[in-house]
Amino acid sequence: MSPGPAWTFRPLAEIQKDWLQRGIVKDREVVFYCGTGWRSSLACLVARQLRYARVRNYDGGIFAWSARGGPLTEGARAWPASSVRHPT
Repeated sequence: MSPGPAWTFRPLAEIQKDWLQRGIVKDREVVFYCGTGWRSSLACLVARQLRYARVRNYDGGIFAWSARGGPLTEGARAWPASSVRHPT
């Protein structure tokens, strides 16, 4: 998104270039997630516009995942699900 009075999407070509540089390619399954699922749903929408066929959104986000006891890892570090604060 581009900041401003009316937050707007960046041009699709710019998003596509950025994603390709990050290894987000059309021939692989892509699952987007965020804290609660609404921001990642926007990424899903963009991916569909870019003709990504195997794209999904993790509904509920990391908060729902950790509430179910799902493991949280980053590189070699891991946190128990109980360390995530859930929205009230």
